[in-house]
Amino acid sequence: MMNANGFFFFKFKTKEGMDKMLEDGPWMIRNVPIILKMWSGRPLSSWKKKT
Repeated sequence: MMNANGFFFFKFKTKEGMDKMLEDGPWMIRNVPIILKMWSGRPLSSWKKKT
């Protein structure tokens, strides 16, 4: 799922699955590198979309 600021959100069934995705990257989607980072808890309203 992507929000209005262009951030994608992923939900994992297990912590192990999430850890694997975070540790085994970087990932590519349609030849575009996707860098995954665990959300730090900072309010999403404080993030700005880069243009």
